[in-house]
Amino acid sequence: MNKQADAALLERLKLRQEWLASFGQAGRQLWLEDADLTGLDLSDRDLSQAHLAGARLDSVCLCQTNLYSANLASASLCGVNLTRGI
Repeated sequence: MNKQADAALLERLKLRQEWLASFGQAGRQLWLEDADLTGLDLSDRDLSQAHLAGARLDSVCLCQTNLYSANLASASLCGVNLTRGI
């Protein structure tokens, strides 16, 4: 990812946190279908109920990440680190 894409992803993650904290009244649900997130560090994040169908998550660090009810259909998870993930 380039710097512009990184900034956009960080903004989407921030909106997602607002969505979670407000029980869906503010912010936005996380939709990253078919996104290429290869090699990113997404550790210590709450990605529950995130839509990651078809996303490329190869070599992503998801240590201590909450993926409860996340949609990972057809996502690529080669070499992903799920240490202490939920």
